Amino acid sequence: MKEKEVIKISYSTEKEDLERLAHLATDKCVAILIHGDPSVSDWQFMEKLRTLCRSRSIRCEVIPGVSSLNVALLKERLDMVETIFITLHTEGAEKYYEEILRMVSTRRKIVLFPEPYRDGPQRVARYLIDKGFKGIARIYESLTYQNERFYEYKLEDLAKEKRAFTDLCIMILEIRYDP
Repeated sequence: MKEKEVIKISYSTEKEDLERLAHLATDKCVAILIHGDPSVSDWQFMEKLRTLCRSRSIRCEVIPGVSSLNVALLKERLDMVETIFITLHTEGAEKYYEEILRMVSTRRKIVLFPEPYRDGPQRVARYLIDKGFKGIARIYESLTYQNERFYEYKLEDLAKEKRAFTDLCIMILEIRYDP
């Protein structure tokens, strides 16, 4: 068996880590394993990877698994056509918060990846309350993992919640404007 080299990619050293991987990929087979959805929560990372591979003429193939988005929809018994999906797993997430407000009028359920911080769901709840909204947030955390969890909150209660969430959360929002 050939010896494998493991390179952990972190946000703080991402550029250097990707450069190192690209260098290895010029004459070796390289696999990058991620726990996010390549077309959803990790789309910015995937775009950086694709751009780097194109610039070096390195073949890049994405092999997706089952998306946590699809698992959440199944648990909620929702069809994708009944939902609006928004991800805040992005640089400059604050500009996407306004999308939540615009989508409320569609009367669809909003499926949201909150910012990947320990208080990501609470940030969403506080934002919505500040804008005059009330409603329910259901949170699925670590879907498909052994430690999968489910929570349901009124927005007011979630805004005050002290629980530290992981970055593997999906929120289902049923909200209404209530001035």
